[in-house]
Amino acid sequence: MLVRKNNSTKVSANFTEAEYFTKSSDFRGDSHNVSDSIIEAFQYLRTFTGVAWKITSTGRTEAHNKSVGGATASKHLIFHPEVVAADGQPSSSSGRAAILKQISDDILNKGAIYNQLVSLGIRGFGLYDSFIHLDSANRAQITVWNMRSDKKKNDGRTTPITAQNEQSIERTETTPFNWNYILIPGVLILVFFGSIKRFFRVK
Repeated sequence: MLVRKNNSTKVSANFTEAEYFTKSSDFRGDSHNVSDSIIEAFQYLRTFTGVAWKITSTGRTEAHNKSVGGATASKHLIFHPEVVAADGQPSSSSGRAAILKQISDDILNKGAIYNQLVSLGIRGFGLYDSFIHLDSANRAQITVWNMRSDKKKNDGRTTPITAQNEQSIERTETTPFNWNYILIPGVLILVFFGSIKRFFRVK
């Protein structure tokens, strides 16, 4: 859907074109396209929660993305043929944390909210304390990354993280134990003592 700068025309029941227009001040142009899936997804969250939402980020230029610490492969960088990513949050700080937690918990457990968003074409879910990231990028599989401060070691996520998250926050991966650290020295020790034993036998 085409969105135009400073245009108050509604693209859904509660959002206008201007709200989805890029926040990048160096963007050249007065319009660009936004994925229908993104618009429908945030309207669904607005309707489901019953509170006003604001879109905090959509498409970004490379300079803007770098300035906010965005990932080098951020889905926010995609403008053509359309913007496929947006971040949003409940407009009021009152109750925001509880609402985002409810949505995040549902997404992690593939609940009703998750399934509805997937049916609308959402393929990427980024969960944060103060906002949620949604994208309709052409991913190999649906991707969820949980960057919330209250996440647990086993947070119930059933969808694997397969993409770098959108804020360039590195994930700590568990490195499998390398048995070579034990096996190789052990073999060398056995060979050494075997050689000593043969030496004394010869003597």
